[in-house]
Amino acid sequence: MIAMKKIGLCVLLAIVAALPVMGQGHAKAPDAVVQAFSQTYQQVTGETWHKMASGNWYADLSQDSLHTKVEYTPEGSWVATRTALDAARLPDTLHTAIQQQFPGATIEQATRIQRADVAPYYNISLTVAGTEKDILANDQGTITE
Repeated sequence: MIAMKKIGLCVLLAIVAALPVMGQGHAKAPDAVVQAFSQTYQQVTGETWHKMASGNWYADLSQDSLHTKVEYTPEGSWVATRTALDAARLPDTLHTAIQQQFPGATIEQATRIQRADVAPYYNISLTVAGTEKDILANDQGTITE
């Protein structure tokens, strides 16, 4: 009977210890973060908030059938916006540059990244002759491997 109580107590402690971690996925962002987000994304509802290991917060949202993550500091300063794109939504300059530099390449996935400290750029995953390759590119078609 004592052994059963110890097992029950251990299970209960394990559940209680896991609760803070389990709640991290859909947490309530600080008011400053929510306010900053609301100023830019007034028409968006249904976003979910997540706290990053760095302490920053990001909102997951869908807008114009695009999946976007918007990151903020805990004080509400915007850090970055990452938007998943299909190949058809990439600028023609990128399609041209990719085919010139990687003939026959297939674009598997792409993310447009906007940050305050650099011009917008794209992180693109390609398949080239059966090999996966990640590149960075800007709107003008400049590619960095």
